[in-house]
Amino acid sequence: MDHQTKDEQICIEHFYQCRICKQWLSSDNFLEGMQVEPTSIGIKDGDIYRNVYHFTHDIPECGAQIELPVSKFEPFINEPISPEIIGGQSQCQMLCTNDADVRECSQDCYYAPFRRLFTLMQHNFETKQAD
Repeated sequence: MDHQTKDEQICIEHFYQCRICKQWLSSDNFLEGMQVEPTSIGIKDGDIYRNVYHFTHDIPECGAQIELPVSKFEPFINEPISPEIIGGQSQCQMLCTNDADVRECSQDCYYAPFRRLFTLMQHNFETKQAD
């Protein structure tokens, strides 16, 4: 069996099935902003496995709201994930809880790589919309 590393391009074809229109979406649909708009992050301090990304299935015949655990996206993070959680401390920029602020988090925090991935997905969606 051939195992992929995090540095290799990963695409999971049947990543999520829309509960409304039943269309299968690949991981690339989410990561590259194809038919899926990232809308917000739901943060629950202390447990990354309870945190969620919110999306909208952005096709005219659907529009479903999608909620997926951020942990489902961990294979697509190509950087080390710090064990430190600085959320709520003075050095925290509070970006994970502010969806209107699209700046990339520069902190060395457990949540930061997930925020950076979310910011990248937002950028990719906006770029696709501009094309």
